[in-house]
Amino acid sequence: MLETSARLLRLLSLLQSRRDWTGTELAGRLGVGLRTVRRDVDRLRDLGYPVDAAPGVAGGYRLGTGATLPPLLLDDEEAVAVAISLHTATTGSVAGLEETALRALTKLQQTLPSRRSSPTAGRLEAAGPDACILHTGSNSLDELALYVAVKGFDFQVLDPPELAGVLRALSERLRRAADADPGQA
Repeated sequence: MLETSARLLRLLSLLQSRRDWTGTELAGRLGVGLRTVRRDVDRLRDLGYPVDAAPGVAGGYRLGTGATLPPLLLDDEEAVAVAISLHTATTGSVAGLEETALRALTKLQQTLPSRRSSPTAGRLEAAGPDACILHTGSNSLDELALYVAVKGFDFQVLDPPELAGVLRALSERLRRAADADPGQA
């Protein structure tokens, strides 16, 4: 059963990667026969994925449009590209999409491998008329300190308390760099 499930996910990924596939191309990519491809296409349809088929020599398979969006299967690099794009949209570069982009980015961040995880997403909670609380995380306090420092607004560290020390050290390094004589190497 695991082999069939993995093959169905691979087939779905292939159908998402380009517009048209012949049965022979899909069979070759999946390492199965044409009959298995037809059965797997039927299984995807049973699961609600609209797979269109055209018979004949010029025929083939295509992922159709449907009422619901199928899961999007991304490799690591594609996921990072989408995360960066969503992060850009959260900054207001696309008017009206900030909150939606942040929700999508938060979902994506939960699925990224830990080596690809960075504090580019978070959740804002109202804390009064002129304040809010940012809930976010990171693989390291240094990365988190830099993330909040470059946001361009004043803030107070509530948790973790160790972050305050990391911010002080970062502040001191930046002060020394700003005060350094450019003529000295």
